[in-house]
Amino acid sequence: MLSIEKVAPDSSAQGASSKSSKPHGPRDFEGSSWLDTDDVMDSFDDFTPPNPDLGHLNPVKVVFWALLVVGIAGLIAAVFLPRFAGIMGLVFGLCALIGGVGLLTMHKGFRQTQTDYFDDGSRV
Repeated sequence: MLSIEKVAPDSSAQGASSKSSKPHGPRDFEGSSWLDTDDVMDSFDDFTPPNPDLGHLNPVKVVFWALLVVGIAGLIAAVFLPRFAGIMGLVFGLCALIGGVGLLTMHKGFRQTQTDYFDDGSRV
């Protein structure tokens, strides 16, 4: 049988190469831990945040989005103001309806964006 006394000190992976160097153990690790992820990631400066080009914004589509957002926000506000709920519900409901229907009618479907018969619609 093998006993710990029979194992030579230099038989381990790191071994005791000289008497002046102390043997390394599992608690002598000097690298970076997974807990230091923020420090390790911050040490690299190669990240560039994306800056996409939005291109030309269609003013009609912007108006429809604004009507939809204002309409939904107004309907939520009408819940908290019961005295004006009737008129606010009518006005902001129409805003949300006009904005939503306008955006749906401007939406181009698959058939309008298809370039040829074999175009499956995926865009990269």
